Amino acid sequence: ISNAQDIRKWVEPDRAPAVDPRVGGALDLGWRDSHAARIVAFEPPNRLAVEWPHGEGSTHVAFALEEKSGDRCALHFVHEGFPAEEDSPIVPLRCRWSDRLVGLKNLVESGETGFTEPYGAQASGP
Repeated sequence: ISNAQDIRKWVEPDRAPAVDPRVGGALDLGWRDSHAARIVAFEPPNRLAVEWPHGEGSTHVAFALEEKSGDRCALHFVHEGFPAEEDSPIVPLRCRWSDRLVGLKNLVESGETGFTEPYGAQASGP
C-alpha cells in the first residue's frame, strides 16, 4: 500500500489519508484521533515502520509481510513504546488494529479488505 487510494480502501478514514512513501516521509491514515506518522523504514513490498506521535513522545509501529505458499502472506505487526505510567491504551487499540490488520492482509492478497461494514458500524454494535 503506497498510495492514498489504497489507504482509503484499507482504513476507512475520517479525513483524507496521505502517504509520502519514503524514509522520512509521512503516513497519515486519516483517523480522526490520529496525527501523521513519520516513516522510519520503507522496504517495499516487505516492511514498513513508522514513528507515531503520542503525547509528548511517540510510539513505534512496524508492519512486515512474509510471502507464503500460493497467493498467501503472513503479516507481522508490532505497536510499542507507550509510557509505562500511562493508562493502558491497549484494549481499544487492539480492537482497532485487529480489524485493520485483517483488512490489510486481505487487501494485499486479494485487492479487497473483505469487510462488508465499516469499522465504526462494527465497533458501535447493534
